[in-house]
Amino acid sequence: DSGYPCLPWLFVPIPNPNTNQQHNYNNNFKRCRSTVERCIGVLKGRFRCLLKDRTLHYEPRVAAQITLTCCVLHNIAIHYNVQNLDVMWDEMDVQERPPMPPLPERRDVVLRQMGQEARRLYIEQFF
Repeated sequence: DSGYPCLPWLFVPIPNPNTNQQHNYNNNFKRCRSTVERCIGVLKGRFRCLLKDRTLHYEPRVAAQITLTCCVLHNIAIHYNVQNLDVMWDEMDVQERPPMPPLPERRDVVLRQMGQEARRLYIEQFF
């Protein structure tokens, strides 16, 4: 998680927690992470579009719609007992897309500040 910045839409653990609230937040974060990673693994096993380069090359809104659609389709497959076939596929199946450009420097700083403030308020309210 240290590879990701804290953004308004992406909370990360606090690197050096100082308060009980921050410690509780980090502990809960770590417990949830394991469950989330297993769910992501199941979805990536069923939907190849989620595999490539560990990222969806779309704006966050579109990536969220794609992910939600995969979740709905996965739940439908479970409901109708459709097995998750572990199909081997060729890397050539996936079209190469250029990487997302980095955020402009000033915008990046502002988003990180907004993310840290949002996380602080979340911890204050729930922990």
